[in-house]
Amino acid sequence: MKNRKIIIIGVIILIMVVASIITIVLLKSKKNNDETQLENDTQNNNQQISEQEKEIQEIEEQPEQTEEEKQEIDEIKTSIGATGDSSIYEVQDGYNDQKIVIVKPNVKYKVAFAGMMKKSKPTLEETDDIIQNQHPKYAGIWIYDDCRQKFLEMLKECTNSEYNIDENGYLKITNKNEQNELDKKLENAINGNRLYLINLSSICYIVDDITGEILDYNFEEMDEMQIYEYFEDNDRTLIFVNENTNGQLTNEEIINSLVNLI
Repeated sequence: MKNRKIIIIGVIILIMVVASIITIVLLKSKKNNDETQLENDTQNNNQQISEQEKEIQEIEEQPEQTEEEKQEIDEIKTSIGATGDSSIYEVQDGYNDQKIVIVKPNVKYKVAFAGMMKKSKPTLEETDDIIQNQHPKYAGIWIYDDCRQKFLEMLKECTNSEYNIDENGYLKITNKNEQNELDKKLENAINGNRLYLINLSSICYIVDDITGEILDYNFEEMDEMQIYEYFEDNDRTLIFVNENTNGQLTNEEIINSLVNLI
């Protein structure tokens, strides 16, 4: 009887020891999993912050033209009948190695952006202030505030993933579902090093190459099937998208063409 009691006590002690070991192993495993998850979350957060902080180049002031450059520009302007201020032009090679002058892409970009933000025709003198105070500073896809909801609705018709637009106007992926080709291209642009600014508007402001005058330009009126008009400057692209006033285009046509551009 005494031996039996000793055996029972021994079994109980053994069970308690085994249970303690199992508990310790489980707790350690949970701790390791928690630490791994925390590390992964931290890495993801750091990655998101890193992506958000991909600053684009500042829009630089154009260097003043030398006397030789001014003289060359003035001579070419006279030969083609251009009358705009010489400071907005640059010399390029035309057909048959003939020199031509065009309005600098930097100037065209600033005028188009300033007109969009001002919602009216800007002057050349005020473009720099508007750029400095209102231009987005990070890479990705930025959507003009007046058309953000409509843009998301158009995307929903053509993509599989889910998107939103954050408080700063940048397009973000909220749920990555079986990505189609559009989703993949959008993700590359969202996480890329360029800035794409998108506005669903057929009206933009341009600088006439001959007169140097700033004009409002409705490209949809000129050609209903033209899906976009865009302006580039270094690592940024400003895209105006056909408003599709008469329903001449499908949302799929518009989004496909737009995404292929970026």
